[in-house]
Amino acid sequence: MDTDAAINALRADLRDRRWSEVEAKAMSACHAHDAAAAEAIAGIDLGPYQEQLRDRLAEALTRASAVGAAAVYWEFDTQNGWDSAFFPCKSYSSEALGNDDWAADYEQAHVVTGPPMHEFAALAAASWDRTAIDAVTNVYLVARTAVAFGRTAEHVWTLGIPLCAGYHDQATVLRIVDPT
Repeated sequence: MDTDAAINALRADLRDRRWSEVEAKAMSACHAHDAAAAEAIAGIDLGPYQEQLRDRLAEALTRASAVGAAAVYWEFDTQNGWDSAFFPCKSYSSEALGNDDWAADYEQAHVVTGPPMHEFAALAAASWDRTAIDAVTNVYLVARTAVAFGRTAEHVWTLGIPLCAGYHDQATVLRIVDPT
């Protein structure tokens, strides 16, 4: 299984805010290969994480407004404690254009540090997708992370600018809220 392809397959459901469907699909695939891993991931309460995300996203949106950002990109690092950061980007391109270089168009001074998710980092597979179990485990972790961000964004988003997410070195950014 190709982890990146499996995450890309969730793209439309994320864009359409079908949070429960995203989680159910990823959990089902993980459960089919490793029930214990799926249950461990599902058992993590994301409430405190989403509270931290909400506070940091609100700060990032305030900063984005102040600098006239075109979008906010949130990135988490699957290999570094699930650390994250919000990047108020100066430019933005729609997914249809197929070019996400805009996500690197920010000034370091405007970056807002996001929360880590050490519980997910501890459950991440040792390799990205060397085995099917590694792949489905990592897909489920990324899916739950993106859904946590999406659910949080619904309660904080006020600027009318795109909110996007991705893991470090992800090829294509996930559009979570894209009013364009």
